[in-house]
Amino acid sequence: MIAALLYIVTVGFYLFTNFQETSLKEAVICMVVVGIYCFWHLAIPPFAATPNFYTERAFGVVPFVSMWAILFPHFAINQNPTVTRTLGWIGLGAMTIILAIFKLFVR
Repeated sequence: MIAALLYIVTVGFYLFTNFQETSLKEAVICMVVVGIYCFWHLAIPPFAATPNFYTERAFGVVPFVSMWAILFPHFAINQNPTVTRTLGWIGLGAMTIILAIFKLFVR
């Protein structure tokens, strides 16, 4: 539930504030990937038999940190925006792969 709210707030914040920093094509791809990730994480079984606070936080928060790095790279003041976006894509890709391994191979 919190992930869906965070997703809606982030997309809304991007649409109403920032169109110049990230290309629209890259932003739409990022929003679609994070939307699919959230749906996959929250709606498709198997779920963890014993939910752990740290794993749930990692699966829930890290993709949104990556999404913010991709959509709003100017918040990292000391970093080049290209580097910030690249690190965001690496983080999102890594969490998607880890979630896929968890969903497919952990029972």
